[in-house]
Amino acid sequence: AVAVWAIYTVLLRLKPPVSPVSFIAATFGLGVLTTAPLAISEWQAGEAIAWSMPVASALLYVMVLPSLASYFIYNWATAQVGPARAGQAITLMPLFGALLSTMLLGEALHSYHMAGMGLILGGIVVGAYATLRKGSAGRKGSAGAQKAGPLEDQA
Repeated sequence: AVAVWAIYTVLLRLKPPVSPVSFIAATFGLGVLTTAPLAISEWQAGEAIAWSMPVASALLYVMVLPSLASYFIYNWATAQVGPARAGQAITLMPLFGALLSTMLLGEALHSYHMAGMGLILGGIVVGAYATLRKGSAGRKGSAGAQKAGPLEDQA
């Protein structure tokens, strides 16, 4: 999954000049086509979803926030700062997972969690510093230019 995400991030530089909505629709359509055979095989094996309001609500939430909104924002961020800097965001997932499990589930934070968080944040700082030292060659536009938002056409 990490390798596929890295490839996706780098290939965003080759994104055709289409609207962000069209691009996300095509990306999600490709995702449906590649995962449909897996869903069909599970249904044929007798695995079924026990539909209820909490299940439907959870599915709707996952479709809108972690999926749709995050792709728009990530694609926009990649266009603004380049794939090397935007790709560092994936390393924050375990950090936020630990913090959210503490806040929402009452899980305990241990010293190894804190050490891991320190390493993650340190790595991001080192990566950002290295990118800044190389200059802004990976950025689109000039520093003072008005940049398009996540739902606006960036072509």
